[in-house]
Amino acid sequence: MTCVQGSEEDGGAVESDTPRPDGNEERGPYDLPAEEARNLTLHFSQNPFIALATNVALVRRRTMTILTLRNRLAEIGLGPGGRMLDVAECERARVSRNPAYDGRFFTGVRTTGVYCRPVCPVRPARGCNVEFFPSAAAAETAGYRPCLRCRPETAPFSPAWNGSRTTVERAMRLINAGALDHRGVEDLAARLGIGSRHLCRLFRQHLGARPVQAAKTARLQRAKRLIDGTDLPMTEIALRSGFRSLRRFNAVFAEVYKRPPTEIRRIRRMSG
Repeated sequence: MTCVQGSEEDGGAVESDTPRPDGNEERGPYDLPAEEARNLTLHFSQNPFIALATNVALVRRRTMTILTLRNRLAEIGLGPGGRMLDVAECERARVSRNPAYDGRFFTGVRTTGVYCRPVCPVRPARGCNVEFFPSAAAAETAGYRPCLRCRPETAPFSPAWNGSRTTVERAMRLINAGALDHRGVEDLAARLGIGSRHLCRLFRQHLGARPVQAAKTARLQRAKRLIDGTDLPMTEIALRSGFRSLRRFNAVFAEVYKRPPTEIRRIRRMSG
């Protein structure tokens, strides 16, 4: 039993182990008797189904906390008003399909392994099953494949940030024009007047992906647009998109889309 006594030094309340005169323990209005509390504890500890459900709930809550903190620390990108986006704002834009956020971030759905634009027409996934990325390259680096409905390859590029973001945007324009199709990152960095290590650092900061990964995504997006919009044979699409061989072209599509390019063209034609 614990009684509360006043302290003369700080005027606060301190705990004392002095028993009550009647020898009974003092209980709050919601405390269970000792025997009932012990039986309830044994019931929960000995019931495997309740214990498993409790552990699953704890792990799920801890995982969501970690994912939320990771997303907030990732600095997703800039919103329409020039503000830094956070998880809550991205979630509102995703659920409402706000077109003002198109191209400013991408949503990865863990249950399907697909990443989408905020304007994707598919029914939005539950908030606990998604995470956000500042670029398509970052989503693909994390193992997600592009959505075939909203087609991330057609999304506008995120607005340039002041300062070093301008350098990244210039680099992306060169990459989209094929700067890394037949040359290395060192040559690209030299054209921008900076070192290759600094360029890689800027890409990680603003896009969450390396220049090589951004170039791979750019080639893939060029190829996807040609597959959807033309009747060119796959060999010519591969060469026009910057792939050095048809074998590499097919391998990248199988890696990212989890299906060959011929199947993607067939699905597109069937959907009209």
